[in-house]
Amino acid sequence: MSAGKFGLTVGASLIALSSIGFPGDAQACACCSEIGQRLEQNGAMDAYERGELGNVRFAAVARLFSDPGFPDSVEGVASPSDQDYRLVVRRQGNGMVFELADVQGRAGRISFPLPKKLTRFEVDPRDAAAEPGGNGPVLYKEWRLDGVA
Repeated sequence: MSAGKFGLTVGASLIALSSIGFPGDAQACACCSEIGQRLEQNGAMDAYERGELGNVRFAAVARLFSDPGFPDSVEGVASPSDQDYRLVVRRQGNGMVFELADVQGRAGRISFPLPKKLTRFEVDPRDAAAEPGGNGPVLYKEWRLDGVA
């Protein structure tokens, strides 16, 4: 091997390594958001969203949240309780059934067929003037499902 070929190989390797970079501050973005970005979008629920909803696991205990008019402002519950409710959620066909029971053993059921559309709400609440910190952006993502229960 001549010196000329060796020099070319070493030079090409250095260029390749410089374009790859070396360890340092990692700049990764899993969701590509910008400071203050906000998105609200309505659209059809596709197989991905249905699959993700199928992966949601619910807590075994639920609590009724209401306004200051409680219990008079609660409709559809004969004797609303401010205590915890036992919760079991089952998938049924193209929907979900929420079974609730209070501490006295009174039970009820809410059937919710999954709608064909959903609203996606996402916001990156970081403040450009605030000190950077943590492990990246603090994101808030929400899927809103509207339908008749």
